[in-house]
Amino acid sequence: MLDVWDLYARAVQKTKGNEAALEILKQGIAASPDSATHYFVSVANLCLSVGRLDEALKNAEIARSRGDPSASDALARIYLKRKEWNAAEAEALAVLKVRPAKRQPYLILARVEVERNNIPKAFELVEKARALGEGKDGRSLQNLHFLRGDILARMERYKEAEAEFREEIRLFPDGLEAYGTLAGVYAAEGRFTDIRTLVQQLLNANPNPDGFLLGLKIFDSLGDRAGAEAVRRAATARFGSDRRFGAPS
Repeated sequence: MLDVWDLYARAVQKTKGNEAALEILKQGIAASPDSATHYFVSVANLCLSVGRLDEALKNAEIARSRGDPSASDALARIYLKRKEWNAAEAEALAVLKVRPAKRQPYLILARVEVERNNIPKAFELVEKARALGEGKDGRSLQNLHFLRGDILARMERYKEAEAEFREEIRLFPDGLEAYGTLAGVYAAEGRFTDIRTLVQQLLNANPNPDGFLLGLKIFDSLGDRAGAEAVRRAATARFGSDRRFGAPS
C-alpha cells in the first residue's frame, strides 16, 4: 500500500511542515521495493524546499539511475537552487528534447535567463510555458504565475505583477514563495494593512511551522514588532517545542 505513504506525507506536510513530511517519505522509501523510484523524487523535492541541496541532489540522482524520467525535472530545479545555471539549463533542455510540449522546463529556462539578467528572453520563455497550457487540460502549473509576476515586476509592470502573484496564491495557497514576494511589493508601495491581511491569509492556508516562519520573517523584515510578536505567540501556542519561535535575542 505504497500510495498510503504519499497521502500520509501530504497530510503531515499540511499540518506539520516539510521537515515532518520528509521523515514520512523516508519511511516510504524503506517500505518500497527497489524498483520504486518516485519516493526518491518526492524526497528530492522536499529536501529542495527545506534547503538540503546535497541530499536533494543525491536522491534525484538515485531516481535517475533507476530510470525515473521525472528525475531530470528535479535535477534542473536543484541545479537552479545551487546557482549552477548551465547545469540547470542542460537538464531542462534534455527534458524538452524528449517531451517538447512539457511546460515545466520552460520555467527553469526562464529562471536561468532571469539570473543572467536577460529579462526579454525570460519573458518569452514563460509565455511559451503559458501558451502550451492553453486549451489542454485546464490544469494550472505551479510557479508559472509567480515567475511571470517576478519578471513583470522587473519590467516595472507592477500592477500586472501583483495580479500574477495573487493568482499564484489563489491557485496554490500552500506555495510560500509568492506570499513573500507580494509582501515586498506591498511594502514598496507602503501598503502595510494589505501586508497584515496577506500574512493572515498565509497562516490560514499554511497552519504549519513553515507558514508561521515566513509570516514572522515578513514582519521582522519590515520592523513590524507588533505583527512579529503576534505571529510568535500564535506559533508558540501551536508548536511550543519548536525553538525557532523563541523570543528574539
